[in-house]
Formats: sequence, C-alpha cells, structure tokens
Amino acid sequence: MLSEILLWKALSGGKLGTTFKQKVSIEDFMIGFYSVELKLAIEVDKNTEYDPVQKEIDQVRDNKLHDLGITVLRIDDQEIKRSLNSVLRYIEHKIEYQKQSIKLAS
Repeated sequence: MLSEILLWKALSGGKLGTTFKQKVSIEDFMIGFYSVELKLAIEVDKNTEYDPVQKEIDQVRDNKLHDLGITVLRIDDQEIKRSLNSVLRYIEHKIEYQKQSIKLAS
C-alpha cells in the first residue's frame, strides 16, 4: 500500500525522535509500525469508515492492545496520501505526549 510506504520512509531511522519497527507481532496481532520505547502503535486504515464490521474488529483489537499498555494511533491511508506533513505533525505530537507520560510515570 502506497500510504504505508510513504509513512515508513518518514518513520524509519528514528527521524521523528523514536525508533519504529515495521510489522511487529504482539500477542495475536500484527502491528503496522511500533515504537517499543514508547509502546506506541501506528495502524494505517483503508476505508474502515465504510465497513462497520472492520471498525468493530479494530476497536476490540485496540482495546486489547490498550490493556497491554500500548497506545494505538489509527491513520487513514487517504490522509497520508493527501497530507503527509499534517499526519507527521500529528504523530510527532503523540510521540512527545508519550515521552512526557513516561517521564511523569518514572
């Protein structure tokens, strides 16, 4: 998927201040992009707003990951194609928030 390739190029190599791995298995789930350091998962969604069954599956999955202490960001693939810079600013904001949360918890 083009949007995943674009996002990976932006996330790889620690360019946003944390290291992401691609296609990480956690329990029974395959995570698109994952920062172990921040327990931050990023999922790229394709047309889920039109598929209520997939939306429900994603919600159950996100809840299970949340129970493991993982924050999940869901990003629409069309938004990545339309406005990658805006998506990256959103992710950067979430990265900073996660870092602050970890500092406060220490």
